[in-house]
Parts: sequence; structure tokens; C-alpha cells
Amino acid sequence: MDLVITRNETEGALGLKNVTVMEQSISDHKAVCFNLNLRKPLNEKRTVVSRKLKGFDFDAFNEMIGSSGLSDGCILQSLESLAKEHDEVLCKALDQLAPKRTRTIVIRPNVP
Repeated sequence: MDLVITRNETEGALGLKNVTVMEQSISDHKAVCFNLNLRKPLNEKRTVVSRKLKGFDFDAFNEMIGSSGLSDGCILQSLESLAKEHDEVLCKALDQLAPKRTRTIVIRPNVP
């Protein structure tokens, strides 16, 4: 190697130290020796929200929706208020039967 190219702001981050040029007359090139402090990058962490739906009780879900009174008075409500009411009832039933779980997972790079 004849040349070491770095940026000034990365010298401290890479830990470029002990740069020496070997004075050997084997060829017209000279060996450049140096030490680098290469750090392994930190693994990325991500927060994931999920629900456990594997053993979901559909009968209880249907019963909760049926007892909510969603079908009562559908004619008298506007489309927006009806959609909002459906959303609230379905979310409430889903939260009771399959509550949200928040986890933090570590994203690991694929290894060849």
C-alpha cells in the first residue's frame, strides 16, 4: 500500500494511529503500516406493536358486537358518526379480547 486516505473528521472515529512507512528497497513501492480502531456498529432497536390473534375468540367478539347496539338507529345517524361509532365499538372489543403488546426488538444484520 502506498497511500492512506482519510477525512479529518473521521480520524478520531477510526482511531488512525501509528502511521509508519517501511523503508524496504524490495520494489519502488513502500509499505504503509497503521493501526485502526474499527468498532462494530450498534444493532438497531425498533418498537413493535402487535396483537395475539392465534387463539382469538370469534364467538365472544360477535357477541360483544351484537350487544353493543350498533344496528340500532342506523337510519338517524350521519355516515361519519356511524363510521366513528363502528370504529370505537370494534376497537374496544378487539382491545378486550386481544390487547396490544408493545415490544422492543433488536434488528440484527443477516449473516452470510
